[in-house]
Amino acid sequence: MLRPGRNTAARWRSIKLALQRPGIRRPFHDSRPRHFRPAVLTRIDQNLIQPLGNWVLSIGPLGLLRWSFGTFLAHHLFTSYFFSYNTTWGISMLPTLNSAGDGVLISKYYRRGRGVQIGDLVSYVHPADREVHAVKRVIGLEGDFVTMGPAYVDDHDNPVALANEGKMIQIPPGHCWVVGDNLKHSRDSRGFGPLPLALIRGKVIARWASWVNWEWLNNPLQDARVDDYDVD
Repeated sequence: MLRPGRNTAARWRSIKLALQRPGIRRPFHDSRPRHFRPAVLTRIDQNLIQPLGNWVLSIGPLGLLRWSFGTFLAHHLFTSYFFSYNTTWGISMLPTLNSAGDGVLISKYYRRGRGVQIGDLVSYVHPADREVHAVKRVIGLEGDFVTMGPAYVDDHDNPVALANEGKMIQIPPGHCWVVGDNLKHSRDSRGFGPLPLALIRGKVIARWASWVNWEWLNNPLQDARVDDYDVD
C-alpha cells in the first residue's frame, strides 16, 4: 500500500484548516450565470427545513419509522373506508364529466354497492381487467329488467355487435347495470354484462376542474309514480 509523504499530508492539513476558517469561500470560476433565488424563498426554506430537520433528529430513526408507518396506515384507512380522489379521462361520461382533467371525489360509504340507487355515478373495478377503474351510471339494480342496447362503437368508430341486442334481461342478485352517459362511445354493461356489486369502489359525489371550479353531483333521476302516467 502506498502512503502519502509528509509534504502531501501537511499540504492536506493546511487545505482542510483553510476551508474550516470562517469567511473562506471557494472561488467561483464557472462562466455560467448564477440562478436567481428570491430572498423570500430562502427564508421560507429555512423556516420549514430547519424545524423539520430538528424534529427528525429529536424523534430518532425508530420514531421516524413509527411516524411513517402510522401516516401510511391512516392514509390507507381513510382512502379505503371514507373518501378517495381520482382523475378521469375518456369520453364515455360526456357531458357529465369532461374527457380529461376532471377530478372526482368518491365516497367509500357506498363501497360494494351499499346504498347505491338508480341514477348514481359509481366508481368500480373493471370485471375484465382488475387494473382498470371506471366511472359509469347505474340504471338498474338486482331484479330489474333492462333492454340490451343500443349498440356502441369502438375506438375506431366501428359498431360493436351485441349478441342480445333488443332483448330484455333481468339483472341477477348481487349485480347492477351500468352505462355511460355518452351511450354511443361507452364500454359498459352492454359489453361485459351485469356488474357485480362487490366491484364497486364507491359513489362519485363531486367533481371539479380546479379548486375554484367544483360542484356536487346529485342524482338526476326520480322515482316514477303511477299517477304520472295514464293507466287504463
